Amino acid sequence: MVPLRPTLLGETDYRVYPAEEEGRTGFALARLRPGLILSPVDWFRGVATVEFAGKNPIILDAYARFSPLSWLDLSLGYAKPPLFASFINEPVYAIPFPGRAPVVGAFRVRRDLGVDAHFRPAALPVEGWARVGNGTGSALGNDNALPAGYAALDLVFGRAHSARPGAADATWGLRLGVAGLYENTEDREGIAGTTPLGFRYYRPVIVSGERKVGEAHLVGYAGPLRLTVEGAIAREARSRDTDGNPSTPRQSLPAITSYGLSTEIAWTLFGTRRQVGRAPLPDAASVWEGGALELAVRYDGMWLGRGADDVVEGGSQGGALALVWWPTHFLAASAAGYLTRYDQPALERPDGRWSWGVLGRVRFFWGY
Repeated sequence: MVPLRPTLLGETDYRVYPAEEEGRTGFALARLRPGLILSPVDWFRGVATVEFAGKNPIILDAYARFSPLSWLDLSLGYAKPPLFASFINEPVYAIPFPGRAPVVGAFRVRRDLGVDAHFRPAALPVEGWARVGNGTGSALGNDNALPAGYAALDLVFGRAHSARPGAADATWGLRLGVAGLYENTEDREGIAGTTPLGFRYYRPVIVSGERKVGEAHLVGYAGPLRLTVEGAIAREARSRDTDGNPSTPRQSLPAITSYGLSTEIAWTLFGTRRQVGRAPLPDAASVWEGGALELAVRYDGMWLGRGADDVVEGGSQGGALALVWWPTHFLAASAAGYLTRYDQPALERPDGRWSWGVLGRVRFFWGY
């Protein structure tokens, strides 16, 4: 074991948009993530990662993980909260599509500052998390004096039960679980609608007060196939300040409810079968010696801003297709196409309810 090792993820895109209002066709640096992993002993792991993916670099990961028992991990710092199986268990460099499903991107908290416990016994087909954090998604602090609570519980069998020795060799596997978030927020945007290429077609209203998010997921393995189904619901309270005095009660407004659903099927055409958290690898016994090749299809549905007469509802229905080539264990090239129909035209495109996009990506990852 190397006690200190560098990590690097780099992704370069060529993106094609249907209209200039949604984006400009051409090359783009999707993300660059340099980092360090410190693991001097088996029971400790420290991770620090910075991401360059916009105008300014951000802290992506900054946490320490302790394993006092073989089945228990304790983490402290800025890390992923336990929402969505595909987000927690599958790093972005190992997924078949260039980016996460819209429901995951919209309903998750990307990172949160807090402490959690993760239990994963090898002898029992269960896996669970409990976390207390800020809920803001910021590495710098909270937006009020109240914490956010997360919990998740999964049943895991076969290949999905990664804590069990020999699970990776199983032909079949199943992960079935639920997760939730409860927090009380200051004024912030509600759940937005964004296309897979990053165009925001639904602008949310400001929410404040109680915010509850629940999600359910199913991940099934059958030989070279993997099925991932994830659905989410969020109920967000609203209020407004009518007199400018922070010491007086705010006026309550009707809460809004949003829903999302994603269904993905990935098929490894050539290469080793998918394992939890790992992409297919070239298979020396395959008739094709060009590496691993994977085909994936996905349905995405979003229903946003429901339940309040003063809020315009929005949402979308869409589909996606991707082909990804893994020539070796640290390099991938993919091509994906997306088709989306908006429930309501976007402000920037009042004359259109259909959108499409094509994305080609080359991905390099090392040290993970």
